[in-house]
Amino acid sequence: MTSRKRLIDTLASAKLQCHLNPTSSLDIKEISMNNLLLFWAPGGWELIIILVIVLILFGANRLPQLAKGMGESIRNFKSGMAETEAEDEKTGGKDQAKSA
Repeated sequence: MTSRKRLIDTLASAKLQCHLNPTSSLDIKEISMNNLLLFWAPGGWELIIILVIVLILFGANRLPQLAKGMGESIRNFKSGMAETEAEDEKTGGKDQAKSA
């Protein structure tokens, strides 16, 4: 039994239990966040369809440029986050010295 099938069965049984016994609440432990994220995660065919649509929209020649741009954006974001954390550490030490 696949994990999606198990999740669907779990959700269906929880819904049925709430419908049959309206005073009981839905057990949050039974439906975790991981299961919900897995439920909406695209599978193999969905990813293939998305890739085909992207290929049709942008063309084969443009895809490497898009990937390079995304890589540079991620790299810039990470370096910006590191700089911000470094600045916070520097100012955090000064703020602690002033308050002491």
